[in-house]
Amino acid sequence: VYNHCFIQPISKGEIIEIVGYKDTPCFMLEKVNGGEYTLNRDYFVCIVVTEDGGTMENSGIITSLKRGDKYFISAFCEDLILKDAQVLICCPPEL
Repeated sequence: VYNHCFIQPISKGEIIEIVGYKDTPCFMLEKVNGGEYTLNRDYFVCIVVTEDGGTMENSGIITSLKRGDKYFISAFCEDLILKDAQVLICCPPEL
């Protein structure tokens, strides 16, 4: 059962929970390996790219991802898609 409220899968990849809300209500940290995902636009997230490759697409603009890149994705950012990315996603405190 898929229970990651911030990442919505489009095509299959791997999501690993590193720090969950059961560990702390302050944040959640997940590792995304490949696949294609959208992000829940109701919340902000921070993304750190862990390996070269993959893309981030928003409103038709495609950005190639490089290891060490960091992104703050604000709430209400529409149409953001991660494709074949190797990233860490830090989600806000549990509501």
